[in-house]
Amino acid sequence: VNLISRSSIVNFISQHVSPQEMNETLDEAGLPYRKNVMSVPDTATAFETFDLIDAKGLYGVAVVDEDGKLVACTSARDIKHAAMDRGGTDMDTDIFTYLTFVRQKATTDG
Repeated sequence: VNLISRSSIVNFISQHVSPQEMNETLDEAGLPYRKNVMSVPDTATAFETFDLIDAKGLYGVAVVDEDGKLVACTSARDIKHAAMDRGGTDMDTDIFTYLTFVRQKATTDG
């Protein structure tokens, strides 16, 4: 199975396209880029957040505070961290706290 990640595409473009060739904005280049962003409140549980990502087939969601300000983003990588955590952190923990714990653990565990 061969997969191409977003970071691989960005890396390829940065190596093969000169900065002078990238003068256009996305609008000028005719590339649609605006999408509705799904969000969850920072009080949502990790389980609720990951369930939303799965149910909607999303790459990730924004985590917002009570004023609607962005406080974090969660993605498929965080689901990977959750799997590697093997239940060490309660999925009923609010998503903001949960992300802090599992990301910290992922960086200290290598």
